Amino acid sequence: MTLRSLTRVLSLSLVLIFLTAWGVPETELVRTPQEYLVRGIARGAHGDLDRAISDFTEALRLDPKYAAAYTNRGSTYLQKGTYDQAIADLTEALRWNPKDPALHQKRGWAYNNGDKYDQAITDLTESLRLNPADALTYRYRGVAYGQKGALDEAVRDLTEALRLNPEDAGAYRDRGVAYLRQGRSDKAMADLCEALRLDPVDAVAYRDRGAVYSGTGQYVEALTDFASAVRFDTRYAVAYNDLAWLRATCPEAKLRDGQKAVANATWACELSGWRDASMLDTLAAAYAECGQFDQAVTWSKRAVELAPESRKAAFGSRGDLYRQRRPHRTSRR
Repeated sequence: MTLRSLTRVLSLSLVLIFLTAWGVPETELVRTPQEYLVRGIARGAHGDLDRAISDFTEALRLDPKYAAAYTNRGSTYLQKGTYDQAIADLTEALRWNPKDPALHQKRGWAYNNGDKYDQAITDLTESLRLNPADALTYRYRGVAYGQKGALDEAVRDLTEALRLNPEDAGAYRDRGVAYLRQGRSDKAMADLCEALRLDPVDAVAYRDRGAVYSGTGQYVEALTDFASAVRFDTRYAVAYNDLAWLRATCPEAKLRDGQKAVANATWACELSGWRDASMLDTLAAAYAECGQFDQAVTWSKRAVELAPESRKAAFGSRGDLYRQRRPHRTSRR
């Protein structure tokens, strides 16, 4: 958006706000595609994403070639996590503005979040061709490479992102995860500690650092970090699952707590809609730690039913333990 366009949007926004405050009906204020766009942007800025999308949709009904409405609706869909719709709108916006690096970046991120990593990398590479010094785009491409399993490329891009923006806590966190997946625990720990120094309330960084601690046998520190993760994000299902797993299966008896493990695992399953096999497997382990083996077997069966083929055997072997009335223990590091 040009400075002139931005000034116009802000001016119209202020007019709409004041006139609405004076009791002028909205139907008398918003009639043109531009006015619907402005109101949609204002609503989106206040977190009213559904009504923002309605405004952008009306702008497009009035002017089907209104590229800015496609851009803003696509960006709002991306915020909402409806990635297929975001991709469709951003693709249409790119038809009108094919050399806009921001549009390629946004569509690339939508592709990544929709698990379409090759398309994501293609878009993000094009964005960097058009704007070679954008730290966020390097970070996004690094994440996409990591999701694809190309960890060397992920580290390379995230390192470049940090060279361009050394204060980006998220890039340190993402590179830390890539290092962890490479088995480079020391480097992972250094990056995740730096991420938390820069952003001390980042729940994801606490969870990721907890995973490093757990993987290196530092279970007290792992429990502390997992607990911090759910304190800063009370709906973080993965962190609740990690906390429950460690409380249920930790090789150090003094750190196990079956009742808390059941509570944590149940909440993780609630948050994930009772459809995540790993979380159901954790719930089974938690019940086994409590000595409630019938419940453990029930949830283990359900986990096996939902699990991908690659994990059915592991989940099934734990179910066999519970049938023998034995709890599962994580191997000591």
